[in-house]
Amino acid sequence: MARIGFYRVNSEFARRTIDSIRECLQRGETVYVLGFAASGTHNTGVALIEITQTDGPRIVVNNEEERFSGEKHTTEYPRRSIDAMVERLRAIGRDVGDIAAIVTTWDYPVLFATLARTVLEEVPGSLKLLLSPHEGHVNPGARLAGIVTILIMAIFVARWIGAVTTIEGGGFSYMHFSPAQSVVILVLVFLSMALNFGFLLMAMDRLRNEVADLALLDDLTGVGNRRHLLQRLTEECARSERSGQPFALLVIDLDGFKGINDTHGHAAGDACLQHFTLMAQTRLRPGDMLARTGGDEFCIVLPSSTLREGAMIARRVLEVCRADAEQCAGNDIPIAVSIGVAQWAREMGAYPDRLIAAADHALYDAKKAGRNGFATYDPAPPLVPDPETRGLSDMGLRKRA
Repeated sequence: MARIGFYRVNSEFARRTIDSIRECLQRGETVYVLGFAASGTHNTGVALIEITQTDGPRIVVNNEEERFSGEKHTTEYPRRSIDAMVERLRAIGRDVGDIAAIVTTWDYPVLFATLARTVLEEVPGSLKLLLSPHEGHVNPGARLAGIVTILIMAIFVARWIGAVTTIEGGGFSYMHFSPAQSVVILVLVFLSMALNFGFLLMAMDRLRNEVADLALLDDLTGVGNRRHLLQRLTEECARSERSGQPFALLVIDLDGFKGINDTHGHAAGDACLQHFTLMAQTRLRPGDMLARTGGDEFCIVLPSSTLREGAMIARRVLEVCRADAEQCAGNDIPIAVSIGVAQWAREMGAYPDRLIAAADHALYDAKKAGRNGFATYDPAPPLVPDPETRGLSDMGLRKRA
């Protein structure tokens, strides 16, 4: 060959070589072209192609290095494949000098461009998503996976730079295996194991969160259970104590539910509970919480709401139940509910049971008034007003006088 080196297929040297091959074929000569799969490609090896004007191309040699090394998809330099090809050339009376051109692929620049684009576009957002706290908790598996991913990418970038620039003594050339390459491969294997361990930790953390969520849900209706309700009430009580802003609680009881179970069976009773859950949820606001506390009893937590707003939500729930009962026909079972409404007050403090007791008291009043309605809890004023209240009352009397 007149010149040795790598040239692009659209370069001036490549065009001249192609023109020379075309002229040889027109003169009736036989031309040999070698296909060379270099180290770092999917599978190294060589392929020798014989081209004539009359018969066209014919594969003379097709050697993959894995046939000699026994290693599947090897990336070693195809030295034994080249030696076998040279022997084949000599057997047909030819030599390496008769090869008109060597065609190879060197796709690392393309791979590096793709890798760089992926790094710039996807990796920052992905790592931010992995490492950002979720509900105040950073997943340790996500943190490990993110760190290992960064290290693996850094190693591959360093190997690519070493392969392209062929750093002398750097040990990162793809053309010749070296002890440094062995160390890099061992590090990559260790990092791959650490990456898998990180993914395992992520899966375990997600499974633990799902189990925790299931422990807070009612199996039949899919809404919160009593444990979830108490957690939410404790949080709301603490928040109201800090800010002084009230919130409301609705306690709901299905009227005549025992009769439904006795007359129609427990399956029908379960269907009524599920149907009521769906109806009630259509009348709630974003942020409101519906929970089933047991049997036919439900509670609704209304954050940042007054007693009046709680009464408005209770009226909405009653209206949807009454409208549904009016449309019942045949074997349909009408659903009626009684609701007690209470508002958190400062004297209740951080004790949810006091608020629940107040709402239960209002529920008892609603049932005593004839069921299928709601009542609000209005605590009785103190019998002996404190000095501040007495002063305000005297001022009011003087103003009215």
